[in-house]
Amino acid sequence: MSPSSPQPAPPAALPALVTPFDGAGHLEVAAHEHNIAVLTERGVTGFLIAGSTGEGPYLLPGERASLLAGARRRAPQAFLLCGIAAQSVAQAIHQLGELDEADAALVVTPNTYAPDGERQVVFYRAVADAAAKPVWLYNVPAVTGYNLPVEAVVALARHPNIIGIKDSSGMPERIDEIRQKCPENFLIYAGASRALAASRRCGADGAITASSNYAFHLVDGIVGRSPDNDGVAGLQSELTELARFVEAHGIPGTKTVATLVGLMAGAPRSPLLPLDHDTASMLRGAVGPFLDLPAS
Repeated sequence: MSPSSPQPAPPAALPALVTPFDGAGHLEVAAHEHNIAVLTERGVTGFLIAGSTGEGPYLLPGERASLLAGARRRAPQAFLLCGIAAQSVAQAIHQLGELDEADAALVVTPNTYAPDGERQVVFYRAVADAAAKPVWLYNVPAVTGYNLPVEAVVALARHPNIIGIKDSSGMPERIDEIRQKCPENFLIYAGASRALAASRRCGADGAITASSNYAFHLVDGIVGRSPDNDGVAGLQSELTELARFVEAHGIPGTKTVATLVGLMAGAPRSPLLPLDHDTASMLRGAVGPFLDLPAS
C-alpha cells in the first residue's frame, strides 16, 4: 500500500546506528536513548535503526519496536529509517509490524534462496505492497554476498511505495547508472565511507554510514554540501583513512570507536565478539588523531 500521509524528507547524512547490548547479549534501551541524545546534540537529525551496523539480523521480535520507541522519545522530530532483515516475505511483513514509530523501512536483499534479480523483484514488490511505510532497497554485498542488479533496482523504482535505495557496494558507477535510469525523485544514499564524494558526484542524495557514529562531522561535511566544494576532497581523504582503520575490525571496531567519542555502544551480540584488549588499544591509538575526543 502507499503511505497515507506525506513523509518527512531524510537529511543528507544519517548514522547507521550501533545497537547496544550488555555482556549477556541483552538489549540496553537506556544506552540506545543516550546515543540518540548525544548524536542529536551533535547535529544529527536522522538515524538508521537496526541496519547492518545495528546488528539488525540478530534482533529478536519486539526489539525493533523498542529501539524505535526509544529513539522517538529522545528525538521526536528525527527522521527514523528502520532496517528489515528477512529471508522471506512473511518474515519481512512480521518485522514491518514493529515500525509504528519509523518513517520508512530499509529492506535488505534476501540471500538464502533468492539471489537473482527476478526473485528479488518478486520479494520487494510483495513487501512494498504490504508495507504501511515507504520502502527503501538495501544493497550491501559485503554482508549478503549478493549485489542487487541495477536492472532490478530500475524495475522496483517504478513501484509507488519503493522510494529509494541505500547502496553500500562502494561502486559510484552503479549510483551513476541508477540515477540515470530511475525517476528523478528516487532517493539514492551511499553506504561506503570511502566513496562518498565520488558517489555524490554521480548523483547520490546523501549517505548512511557506520562512520557517522564516530565521525558525523566528516560525513555531513562531504554529503551536506556541493560535491564541487573545494573542501570535500580533504574531508573524504580524512574519512577514508579513518574508516580504513575502523572497518578492518567490523562492527566490534565501530563499537569500540563509537565508545571513544562518547556513545554507549555496548558489546556486540554473539557470535560477534568484542575486540581483545590489545587490538582495542591499538585501534584507539590509530584513530585518536582523527577525532574530536571528549575531555577525560
